[in-house]
Amino acid sequence: GFNGADLRNVCTEAGMSAIRAERDYVIHEDFMK
Repeated sequence: GFNGADLRNVCTEAGMSAIRAERDYVIHEDFMK
């Protein structure tokens, strides 16, 4: 399973993916990348 640090990293990466896509929100696909 995930610990707190793992979850933070996943969320950070999803946020970066959204930023790269020029969005100000995160979608499911951001978490799957």
